[in-house]
Amino acid sequence: MGHGRARASAIYTEQLCQAIVEGTSRQLNRDGEDDLNYMVEDRFFDEANNQELEGDKVREARKLEVQFLRSMNVYEKVDLEECFQNTGAKPITVKWVDTVKKDGRYRSRLVAREYNDGQRDGVWAGTPSLESLKLLLAHAASEIFETGQHKKLGALEEDVVITHIDVARAFFNAPVPAEEKIYVALPPEDRQPGEQGKCGLLRRAMYGTRTAAALWQAEVRRTLEGLDYTPSKVDPAVYFNVTKKSVCIVHGDDVVTVSRRKHSQEEGGGAGVGASRHRPGDAEGPQPRGHPSQLRDWLRG
Repeated sequence: MGHGRARASAIYTEQLCQAIVEGTSRQLNRDGEDDLNYMVEDRFFDEANNQELEGDKVREARKLEVQFLRSMNVYEKVDLEECFQNTGAKPITVKWVDTVKKDGRYRSRLVAREYNDGQRDGVWAGTPSLESLKLLLAHAASEIFETGQHKKLGALEEDVVITHIDVARAFFNAPVPAEEKIYVALPPEDRQPGEQGKCGLLRRAMYGTRTAAALWQAEVRRTLEGLDYTPSKVDPAVYFNVTKKSVCIVHGDDVVTVSRRKHSQEEGGGAGVGASRHRPGDAEGPQPRGHPSQLRDWLRG
């Protein structure tokens, strides 16, 4: 018909397909959605080395992360109109960062994409210096000689212990002040039918937002000061408890402490001083390993 013109008109050129995809993606962004990736995403790649990952394991890891988001009330679902009224802009978009840990576990993290749009106070978070770590190790050595532990391993009532605590999903434990309005797009994995016009108002700090590190540092300081730890005037990432003769260094979600512990086999008594990765056992349900409440229990000891 028409010398084949009808047949030719049924073929979408590459340029036309590209225009359709770009137009639909822009409309989704205006509506507060992320983009078209979730519609066609059937291959996943490790963010660290760009190697292809197993799709089923990635989806399971993302599902677990969404459970954490919900259980810890990281954000509250609200109407898009609220976001536009309070900020005059669309919600911050999010993306999945998928990777495989050294032990083979798949880990997916939902990250906000809040870009640096200029100078802003209150987003700085300090990190400990190398000298502070040397100070901590020197303190440990001094404690060992003071207790005589270097001569009588396992024969003392107290052990001097160097402990490394990894606080999993640390930022989720830091509350966002009520006056700070940060809105993020909902990931497809957490979007229910009828929620196309919804976004998330952050109640907890989220990776990728500019204030996340500062909020987490404030939460750590509040927790440690509640346990009678005093921050150093020279290095705000170092805390001291004079009564317990304990020193604590915080670097992001990693906490290293030197403290005296009652001698017991359960805590590795008799093993002398050793670096240990204190990862409390997984509780049923999505409570992160190294949760601040568990950190408090350890430091109280």
